[in-house]
Amino acid sequence: SALIVAHHNVLQLTGGGVQVCNREYMASLEAAGFQLWPVSYDFQSRIFSRLANRIFPKVTKVAEPPGLFQKVHSAVRRTNAEFIFFGMNVFPELSLKLRRIFPDVRQVLLSHGIESIDFCIEQQIRRRTRTENRYRPVAAQMLGRELFDEVEQRRWIDAVLTLSPLDAEVEKWLGSRRILWVPRTIMERRLEAQPVDQRVGCVSTLDHSPNSNGLLQLFDAL
Repeated sequence: SALIVAHHNVLQLTGGGVQVCNREYMASLEAAGFQLWPVSYDFQSRIFSRLANRIFPKVTKVAEPPGLFQKVHSAVRRTNAEFIFFGMNVFPELSLKLRRIFPDVRQVLLSHGIESIDFCIEQQIRRRTRTENRYRPVAAQMLGRELFDEVEQRRWIDAVLTLSPLDAEVEKWLGSRRILWVPRTIMERRLEAQPVDQRVGCVSTLDHSPNSNGLLQLFDAL
């Protein structure tokens, strides 16, 4: 058996790209023979944390939720889990404590992409279009901190599953021990072809800069 540890919103059956991605991961793992036991958590919004993020902005503003270690610890004991899959977020201190107590339990990150790469793409676009939302020194500091955080997040886990060959290559650079690219699994019903002249369809979240930028590059190429 295996645990899948993720924010409760990630584990929802409906939603946008994050939920679809997680469902695809879970379907692939179940097809591989894993019996998955969900362990959900919520982030706490504290005044001090919000103030600190305004003064020292971060690319990702998530911290390990209080009590998560006890929840995961109890779930491992209860289910005799051999694997712990972290959906989207992984917390270094939690991984280290789990490694010390359960050295034979494998920890795997189900990556939804690499935040530092997304942030870099967004800043490139903003500078090209003159819509900057960060001064250059601030953006550079945020990017550097995020890269260090991503390296630390992978320090104690055994493997990373990625969504693309590019992410797999970047994971090597971040120090991940084992990387596996999992091709996307389309589980939704096939769309009926009803083309409309001069109109293009897209299944993605367009407020995510890499998605919108990729569409614009495609249109320029066409």
